[in-house]
Amino acid sequence: MRRRGARGVYGIPFHCVDAGPGGKAAAETRQLELLEREEIDLVVLAAIHAILSPDFVARRPHRIINVHHSFLPAFVARVRIIRLFGGV
Repeated sequence: MRRRGARGVYGIPFHCVDAGPGGKAAAETRQLELLEREEIDLVVLAAIHAILSPDFVARRPHRIINVHHSFLPAFVARVRIIRLFGGV
C-alpha cells in the first residue's frame, strides 16, 4: 500500500518516520515516542530490511515480531519465480 493511501485506513493512525538528515537514531527516537503516545503494545515488522538498535529493542522487550517477507502474500509470486530460476 502506498504511504499516502495508507494514511488513516480503518481509522488507524499512520506515521511515516524517515531516517533522513537526523539519521537512524533520531528516527528510532521518534518511533519510540509515537509507540508510547499511541500506547502500542506490539510492534510487527514486515519486509523491513534494517537492523533495530539494541536500545530500541531493549525499550520494547518481548514486544517485537519480525515477519520474514516470504510469508507475506505480495512476495509469494516473486519467491516462486526466483525458485523457478534457482535463485533461492
